[in-house]
Amino acid sequence: MKKTKLIFVLIILSFSLILAIYGAYHRYSNLKNTMEIQDSILQLVELKSANAEWDIELNRIHSDNIPHFDLVNSAAVKYEKEMMLFLNKTANFKKSIQESTADLVVLSSMKKQSMNDYLSEVAVTRNSLKFLDTLLFFLHSQYQNDENILKYLTYAQHRLTTLIASNQNIHLKEQKKPAECQQCSLEQNEAIFKVNQHLELLKEQVLLSHKAREAFYNPEYEALSTNLFDELSSIYVEADMVHQTIQTKVLMFTAILVIIIVILLILLYWLYRTIDGHRTTGITDPLTGLYNRKKLFENLKSLIPSHKKSNSKLALLFIDLDGFKGVNDTHGHDIGDKLLQLLSERLTSSVRKQDSIYRIGGDEFIILVQELNRLEDAESIAQSILTKCNKPYLLDKNNCNVTLSIGVSLFPDHTENPNELLKYADEAMYDSKRNGKGIVTTWCRKRC
Repeated sequence: MKKTKLIFVLIILSFSLILAIYGAYHRYSNLKNTMEIQDSILQLVELKSANAEWDIELNRIHSDNIPHFDLVNSAAVKYEKEMMLFLNKTANFKKSIQESTADLVVLSSMKKQSMNDYLSEVAVTRNSLKFLDTLLFFLHSQYQNDENILKYLTYAQHRLTTLIASNQNIHLKEQKKPAECQQCSLEQNEAIFKVNQHLELLKEQVLLSHKAREAFYNPEYEALSTNLFDELSSIYVEADMVHQTIQTKVLMFTAILVIIIVILLILLYWLYRTIDGHRTTGITDPLTGLYNRKKLFENLKSLIPSHKKSNSKLALLFIDLDGFKGVNDTHGHDIGDKLLQLLSERLTSSVRKQDSIYRIGGDEFIILVQELNRLEDAESIAQSILTKCNKPYLLDKNNCNVTLSIGVSLFPDHTENPNELLKYADEAMYDSKRNGKGIVTTWCRKRC
């Protein structure tokens, strides 16, 4: 029955441990998934930041007089790096996320192509502006005294300024184009035609530059990245709620598990104490706490074979109190009980750790002295016990004088039978009483 209960308790503990491990693993897996989603959101924020930086650098090219193409290209490289990190972090996400990221990659490629187109248009536009500005400066120098052509050059200069401002998203008021010069020479008309031709080409170039720039700032890209951010945030919120739910359940289960384990441990301790108490009650004397007669014979059955195997001697000391009845009659049984308890303490302090003491009757005690080499060793120990225990006992201000009569029998010298070993020691003890009490007597076959 005890074995069955123990197995049942072990099964419950094992099952509880398995559940705890599973709960911890499930919580860890969900936490890992939540953290992956959170990392992807943070990476998307980094991607949007890199995209904003890319936009700013491209816009600076449009607004600055001196373009910095290397800064734009550097921003584009940073964006591509952040995009690769984002793709890696979302590689195992659900299908809708995968589709959105694929669309984002396509739009990013379009942005890169639009950037290249725009930079090309900017370079051409810048060159056209420089060429026209140089041409006008040259013509002003050449025809500075010719009023007929200067008005066309003034108009052209204003037109150039308007185109430069338009290229920077600044819109100036247009001037009225002057009428054709009727008095201009062929050379002058060719110069005016050349200026007008370059103005028209520059106007078209500025328009192309604006279109390329607008293609770069694709509103579809912004909408997609925003939707992707919202979807990832929604997934994160759901995963975090699941994680919190699992965490709460795991904590509740852990608390219940701890309570169950504590209860089981208390039950096990109570069971152990109960079993140990019953066992101790069955083999000990309730008054002195020493072993009883039952334990004596249990030990004799095990000690005799072990001493026989080791070829050593085992002594049995049979002790009886002299004058104990007089103490009971004079001072009462309470003092007698205290005397037995104090005697038990003296006996315990007089023997070695491997030796054992037993109370087998009212004032009768047995001591098993183990691992001896000769009879004299047992007699020496018995004499030492006698010397220590024959001293007076002070109990409740009552001076009680009792002595010990000790009989000694020896295994295997006297017998190998445990009952005979006890009998022979008993006979030797009575010889001690007949010979004056308070002495040690060793049993001999011829009744010495």
